[in-house]
Amino acid sequence: RTIGRNELSTLQAMHAYVDAQQDYYLQNHRWAHRIISSEGQKDGLYWPTKAGDVPSPLGPNFSPAAPDEGYHGYHFRIISDNDGHGAALLAWPMHYGETGVMSFMVNQDDRIYQADLGKETESKVQAITRFAPDAQWQVAE
Repeated sequence: RTIGRNELSTLQAMHAYVDAQQDYYLQNHRWAHRIISSEGQKDGLYWPTKAGDVPSPLGPNFSPAAPDEGYHGYHFRIISDNDGHGAALLAWPMHYGETGVMSFMVNQDDRIYQADLGKETESKVQAITRFAPDAQWQVAE
């Protein structure tokens, strides 16, 4: 049950990411390459706001309370899109088989791909630097 909930939450987060990137692009004429902005900056999709500030494209739910805490059992990382001009998102389970099984990637087209990368998920995702789903990645339904 936990895995299913985490994977569904991750799919929703992927769609929210695409929407946030579109908002960021409209404001900045470029894609964000960070999820959480650098301290004091607005160079990512989320930054803390005060009353009256323009809200960030992503809400505070995407800001983990502690580094490496993840979001609903998943880690997220922005990667280059397939032509190197945009920004795609990669998500993988924090603990394969416990917090999730499937890994996911999405680009600006909002089509999510999924793959079961197995027990070596952590090392395999480190090698993924751009959105280029191959035969092991299937469109998520």
